[in-house]
Amino acid sequence: MRYMRECNRRVDYEVMIIAVLIFLFGLVFLFSASAISSKGGKVVLNLGLASYPVKQSIFGIAGIGLMLFAYYTDVRIWYRFAYIILALAILLLLLVLIFGSRSGGATRWLSLGIVKFQPSEFLKLAIIVYMARSIPNKNEKISDFWVGFFPYFFILSLVAILLFFQRDLGSVVIVGYIVFFLLLVSGAPVRYIAGSAFLGGVIVVLKEVLNTQYRLNRVRGFLFPWEYSQGAGYQLTQSYLALASGGFAGKSPGAGVQKLFYLPEAHTDFIFAVIGEEGGFLIASLFIIAYIYLIYLGFKIAFNQSNRFNMMLALGITALIGIEVFINLGVVTGTLPTKGLPLPLVSYGGSNLLVTFFMIGILARIGRECEKV
Repeated sequence: MRYMRECNRRVDYEVMIIAVLIFLFGLVFLFSASAISSKGGKVVLNLGLASYPVKQSIFGIAGIGLMLFAYYTDVRIWYRFAYIILALAILLLLLVLIFGSRSGGATRWLSLGIVKFQPSEFLKLAIIVYMARSIPNKNEKISDFWVGFFPYFFILSLVAILLFFQRDLGSVVIVGYIVFFLLLVSGAPVRYIAGSAFLGGVIVVLKEVLNTQYRLNRVRGFLFPWEYSQGAGYQLTQSYLALASGGFAGKSPGAGVQKLFYLPEAHTDFIFAVIGEEGGFLIASLFIIAYIYLIYLGFKIAFNQSNRFNMMLALGITALIGIEVFINLGVVTGTLPTKGLPLPLVSYGGSNLLVTFFMIGILARIGRECEKV
């Protein structure tokens, strides 16, 4: 692998600054969504050490530390240990099935004493690093089914099975997207990708949606939210009300009502509904613009590469952040079925926040090393 010289650092700093700003402004609305709650019809203030805003702040400080660590780490390290990183991620998924803690009907977390870690978040990065290392070695053989496609399909099938046992359909969708996206941009035949995606989609619908009542209810709630407004469509209709009531300028941070008595998961999956209600169309649009700019910078870094490992790594990280933002906003606005995926850098959750900041650091490092002047 040819190592490239250092060059213009403007873009790498921009990537990190945008990520930190999204986190900090998101923390304001997370504070609003979770520090104030309702119990017994009364509004109470939750600001203990175990409260969501305090823990998220701690995770954020740790995440920024990881981002800086990744930024000052040679990218060749990830190239050298790519296969070990993937093996570790798969091992962690196996450990979840044996020792994992159960919450909300799913087993997705490993307890690390005072905190819990979700290995599926680390898996997403591991898959990207593995494919960025492996794909450039295929060269023209990427079009061969057994050499250029099947190994990745096998890895995807293996981790998908492990994630299905954890009842983590969202991560299956995200990992599948990463694998197929990187294969597509690397030149793998579209017929292999489309056929596998179709087959996977059919299996998911038949096995995990139509055969699972609560997921079937989510589909009904997505298609007919007002008809099921007191059942499967309750969360989506409350999200609609939050977004609509915010108007152009919003009610101001802390003044929202939906988070208090109505909107479930306001501090995690539906944090953007709180932003829409309290910040209005104006602030919600600024968040979207910030994400678009972050993704633009990521693709700019990726397409300025002559080193294929760096390019694939930057593409994968950028595409992952982009699809998570797209799905979360799609769920909150009712354009996609309800699925528990966080809004990167904003939703409460240590695992996603730490891994996202770490990926931002890697992306910024790639921008530092090889942006064309």
